Amino acid sequence: MEKSDWFAVITGIIFLGAGSLMTAFGERVMKYGGATLIAIGIGGMIFWFGYYRNADAQQPNVSGNCNNFGLNNGMMNCGTLNLGVPQRKLDDSMFMPLKQQILGLSRDKSYEVVAVMGDTEAFQFAGDIFAFMKTHDFKVTGVDQSVFNKPVTGLLLSEKPNGTVDLIVGSIQH
Repeated sequence: MEKSDWFAVITGIIFLGAGSLMTAFGERVMKYGGATLIAIGIGGMIFWFGYYRNADAQQPNVSGNCNNFGLNNGMMNCGTLNLGVPQRKLDDSMFMPLKQQILGLSRDKSYEVVAVMGDTEAFQFAGDIFAFMKTHDFKVTGVDQSVFNKPVTGLLLSEKPNGTVDLIVGSIQH
């Protein structure tokens, strides 16, 4: 038994003992008071061992190996519910048109990939785009983060006066 269990047992014994002593005396008030203390002692112990202590046992154990029977939609994984936004991966087939658009850009210009500041998903996706452009011989200086004066979603191209082109990676569109 744990310390809290011993505390519950000792408290119950005190209530039961006090109730028993009070019922031993002949006065009516003492008998009802003693019976009330006995009831509190028994009720408290039933509550402690029957409900409160078993509440911990009802929590699911999600450690160790787990099998989701091959069903993984990205939202549930081995007892963990992912409530965040899904991750964009340039390797996904749905981004093939984007890759074609990037490959159609001029290789004579210098590019900088810019993500919305504070958006880790956009920053990771910007890193994927940077690596893709680097492997296809684009002049890419790096991945930066920037603050914008209004929400930015999706992907945007912005040419600077010096000729450098920013490929802006906004937040994911829901």
